[in-house]
Amino acid sequence: PGVYNDGDIKGYDYTVPFRDISGGYLIEKNWEEAFDEKNAGFHTGGYCFTLKAPDNASVDEVEYIRSYVQNADDAISSGSLSDIDIDSFCKRFIIEEFVYNLDSARTSYYFYKKQNDDLLYAGPCWDYDHSCGRQTQVFFLDYTGTLLNQGYDYVLDWDSQLMDNEQYKKAAAGVFAENCTLLKDTYVKSIDNYKKIVEAAVKMDRVRWLDNESALSRGYYDDIDNKFRYLKFFLNERMKHMVELFDSDIEIPDERISTDETHKLTFIYGAGDSVEWTVKDGTQIEIKDLPAYDHSDYEGWYYKDIMEPYSYYLPVYEDKEFVLMPESR
Repeated sequence: PGVYNDGDIKGYDYTVPFRDISGGYLIEKNWEEAFDEKNAGFHTGGYCFTLKAPDNASVDEVEYIRSYVQNADDAISSGSLSDIDIDSFCKRFIIEEFVYNLDSARTSYYFYKKQNDDLLYAGPCWDYDHSCGRQTQVFFLDYTGTLLNQGYDYVLDWDSQLMDNEQYKKAAAGVFAENCTLLKDTYVKSIDNYKKIVEAAVKMDRVRWLDNESALSRGYYDDIDNKFRYLKFFLNERMKHMVELFDSDIEIPDERISTDETHKLTFIYGAGDSVEWTVKDGTQIEIKDLPAYDHSDYEGWYYKDIMEPYSYYLPVYEDKEFVLMPESR
């Protein structure tokens, strides 16, 4: 059978008489380019969705689930929660926001519909390689941000609309309170166990992909122990953000891990000129407090080993060298 594609709906041009058209469906909010790559998908509400399952969906099935998702979109926009499973939506949003997943509402963002069930469910959670501050742009190392109200046309805005709904926000706050201990344990306790499990594999991965070792590492640190310290620090700060987001009175202890060590920061001007600082372990330094330079000639201080801009949001855990990036002309 051929694939029908009118630019809005895409599916196989046949019927599947033995399947119940009511489900189940696994739906992915996806990049626009994915519509051309997949054999089944649709557009609704200005967004692109593709079908993970059934991946051989017929046109009738795609039309059915497209209409279903459109109704859910309309309901959310009108302030109604009648078309969604509130608990799964709340839990998925809390996870995405907690780890600051940059793919959230862009791609690898799944929903599912059960057979003979009228509700749309959020999940399963998947693909977190761009979370916890792991990104080349310094902006995303900022642990104070939110995924809500980003304002980009390609970012699905359901979470933003739902969090503007007082009934939903109250439900989400309740789910957060119920799972607060679990979230804290991920970086207070569980992360140390995960470190033991993955440490050898991480070291071998760096050997295998040495040429690709870059700012995409967890924080800009060389030592794996410091990468894990950074993860704990980042998630601790995200928990503080979550408490503020839900206007909660839950107390979040500061899990910042610092030692009595000191580290050397070297700021290299060029032509042999440099400035050396000795700072306490765990220190955060504001950009405005870095060594002065001629702003007409340079953009700012960059990490020498990875050539990424200096970030206040990365505590000093090891010796580092910085160089000045020439101003773009």
